[in-house]
Amino acid sequence: MKNYFSILFLLLLASGAGSQTPAAELPPPGEAYQYFVDLTQVDGDRLSVALVPPKMKENILRYCFPKIVPGIYGAMNFGQYIHDFQAFDKKNNPLPVVRENDNVWRIEKAKNLQRITYRVEDTWDDLAGFDKGFYRSAGATFHAGEGFVLNHNALCGFFEGKSDRPYQIQFRKPAGFFGATSLTDIVRTETTETLNATSYRELVDAPILFSLPDTTQFFIGETEILIAVFNAMPGQNFPYANYIKEVLEPQLEAMGEYFGGVLPVKKYAFLVYFESYDNDNMLADALEHNRSSLYLYAGRGMGKIAGLIQSISAHEVLHIVTPLNIHSEKIAQYNFLDSTSSKHLWLYEGMTEYTRMHLAVKQKLVDFPGFLQEIVDKYRDMQQFDANLSLTDLSANALSRQDQYYNVYLKGALVNLCLDILLRERSGGNYGALQLMQDLAKKYGPDRPFPEDGLFDEITAMTYPEIRDFFRRYVEGTEPLPLEAYLLKAGIIFKPKDLSMDMVGNPTPDHWKIRKAWIGR
Repeated sequence: MKNYFSILFLLLLASGAGSQTPAAELPPPGEAYQYFVDLTQVDGDRLSVALVPPKMKENILRYCFPKIVPGIYGAMNFGQYIHDFQAFDKKNNPLPVVRENDNVWRIEKAKNLQRITYRVEDTWDDLAGFDKGFYRSAGATFHAGEGFVLNHNALCGFFEGKSDRPYQIQFRKPAGFFGATSLTDIVRTETTETLNATSYRELVDAPILFSLPDTTQFFIGETEILIAVFNAMPGQNFPYANYIKEVLEPQLEAMGEYFGGVLPVKKYAFLVYFESYDNDNMLADALEHNRSSLYLYAGRGMGKIAGLIQSISAHEVLHIVTPLNIHSEKIAQYNFLDSTSSKHLWLYEGMTEYTRMHLAVKQKLVDFPGFLQEIVDKYRDMQQFDANLSLTDLSANALSRQDQYYNVYLKGALVNLCLDILLRERSGGNYGALQLMQDLAKKYGPDRPFPEDGLFDEITAMTYPEIRDFFRRYVEGTEPLPLEAYLLKAGIIFKPKDLSMDMVGNPTPDHWKIRKAWIGR
């Protein structure tokens, strides 16, 4: 694409009703949304954005910002951070615009629409203040001349019903800056970076961190790993990306071995932001994406950061399996304005958390007693949640049942532990949860969702008839999870009343067979 950035930047400065810029200077509308963002000019806490929209025929268009985005379960209303929204025709005359609500602007006489301009306020100033929103890792912050954390849902919107069009964003950047992201279709020059995404969903799934580069890249099998750090603490230039790599690399290598030597993604990016916080505690926020994860930290020093990233990323990175490769129609057809939750958080979060536990013990990242203790801890902690709320009902009502949400990481993980043992028992040790997930990924994958209401029957058809009853009783239903009976199948005695674990004194060959196939010891 021809470089129109300087032209659009001038238009941003002269976007009032009286300005008359020749239409020939504007790039012609095409199939893609064409955005222009100048990171060299931050007015207070605000960035200026210009959009040349794709070709459209409607006379009334609604331009929208998300109410909510994937990975969070609370309304963020990103339109609240948008100011001075204006639309212009080919002659640079303003078009009528009506703001319908926090997130939607109605543009009239839209057949003549040539460009849109607005200013974006950063969604959080620091991690210590809790006056703006609650998922900072889903938003954006601007440090003029130093660095930027950008989730595209905070910068860019979409026309109602047209979020599947391609997106192109050209950033004008300060000298020496590098934009770290999981996106691969990027054109970089000394002064600009141009990103391309196939849809709004793909764009939102790939946050970007702009700063002077503190990055490192390496490979786990055929997967490229990128670590990028923006350290907002003044006067600190230590190369933290390499420091974090030393901590993460053994874990990622173990993960590659667990999946048979190949991670199911070509590139994965760890994006890390750090700021000072005059307190003995640390503040942290993180959000997973299909091919990256964003980590926000505040504290007195970087000493604890790498360990925290290691513990959090052990779960987040595993989302490359689900929902990247295994997800329902509700995930694939995500409604950014009025999201309805999938009922399968037991899979997206529960199976991911269980896989983290299983991988750690199977690859000897934790010892066997440590693994058993985590089972005990999850069982103990899940007692504080509503036992009469099924996992599917909790999932479907995640927005309104935030008080119960954490149970998907507790009961959800233990349900999948029991499912793994049951599959091992029925298959003579030859088939478990890992193989099930791999088979589901082969059948579906990133571009083919499974039917929201058909997954349990699908898994049953792929495995054993008893599995359907398991889902009916413990995932769709609210029967108490018989963790004691399932662990006993592997020769492990669990005593729920005193929260203790022990081993069967004289394990049978079946005990040994299941336990060895399950955890390798």
